[in-house]
Amino acid sequence: MENIREFIFENKPTASCHASTVLPLADGRVVAAWFAGTKESADDVDILTSVRGENGWSEPVRVSADVKVPHWNPVLFEREDGKIMLFFKVGKKIPMWKTYFSLSDNGVDWTEPAELVPEDIGGGRGPVKNKPIRLRSGRVIAPASDERNTLWVCFVDISDDDCRTWKRMRTVPTKSLRGFYVPMIQPTLWQSEDGGVHMLTRTSRGRIYRSDSSDEGETWCMAYRTKLPNNNSGIDLVGAENGKLYLVCNPTLWVCFVDISDDDCRTWKRMRTVPTKSLRGFYVPMIQPTLWQSEDGGVHMLTRTSRGRIYRSDSSDEGETWCMAYRTKLPNNNSGIDLVGAENGKLYLVCNPVKKNWGSRSPLDLLVSEDGGKTFTRLLRLEDREGGEFSYPAITERDGILHITYTYDREHIAYRQIKL
Repeated sequence: MENIREFIFENKPTASCHASTVLPLADGRVVAAWFAGTKESADDVDILTSVRGENGWSEPVRVSADVKVPHWNPVLFEREDGKIMLFFKVGKKIPMWKTYFSLSDNGVDWTEPAELVPEDIGGGRGPVKNKPIRLRSGRVIAPASDERNTLWVCFVDISDDDCRTWKRMRTVPTKSLRGFYVPMIQPTLWQSEDGGVHMLTRTSRGRIYRSDSSDEGETWCMAYRTKLPNNNSGIDLVGAENGKLYLVCNPTLWVCFVDISDDDCRTWKRMRTVPTKSLRGFYVPMIQPTLWQSEDGGVHMLTRTSRGRIYRSDSSDEGETWCMAYRTKLPNNNSGIDLVGAENGKLYLVCNPVKKNWGSRSPLDLLVSEDGGKTFTRLLRLEDREGGEFSYPAITERDGILHITYTYDREHIAYRQIKL
């Protein structure tokens, strides 16, 4: 199996880039697109495209519907008439997204972007991340999702006139094994030999979910959990000419554990994974724990999660084993936290007090606990600015002085010194 690995560009045209899409053409060339700019969601983020030919990748070309609004999630697709179609989202935030498209004959020169569904706003119609598929009947189905109002739901848009007009289908129904809503976004599609259409989706439940349609995407069965792990990150799949399906994903779950050293960090022994489940009995994704030891010798951890809350676990044998992790009252936006046990017996925690998965990374607070971590109160607001990012803090203490560093807008590392 031939395996080529290369970069599309060597000299970065922008500071940041993300969310690529790729389309091989009949003549052997390959078109790729991605969004790029200062950073994700910045006003200067546009769509860039490049074509791989005999001499490698071409210089990236910029496609923009509005130079003052961030662009997102390009998707490439080839129409039956040979036109290359480039879908993308435009909007400051996801609830404000509109879907635009542009056409090209060669992947280099693009038409002026136009709205896919006129007057549409509120998350965007058409493909959200992954490519549409053309069924054997000629129908085109675009995998779509909506992230408004903190609910993640999947649906498909259907076109029976080669991507010129679109009809939105109903939301794919979803519930967990115990009957609760499962957040799902960014589906990827394929058609099986019997004509059925199927989707796999990204979720925040630690597993990829699946739904099936027996009427070419008009209706979908209740989505159900697969055995495939998912870390709440994007996936994509293609049905190849050889009849096989090829899926690209991160085959990982978010779990916490500790490494223990009894010889001053010279050798290490990994302990078992910290057990975790939600109040309703489901797996809770947890990463990046922070630790402290209490006066009675117990060891404790707080962890980042995707459940809108910081979780906690405790050990009574110096980290050898851990209790079932449980939810605290502390909010968490699925961003890093850090804690230090100070010489004065108090605990100091730095975090974003935002109760939303992938929520805002502003403000950033310094909290204090005087009862061994049972309760925390805000001691100081370190940063607070709408649209700012203040994240991934580190905190330590020496001689009664707290030392704190954190990411500041992904442009600086800020330092704070606080005398207790």
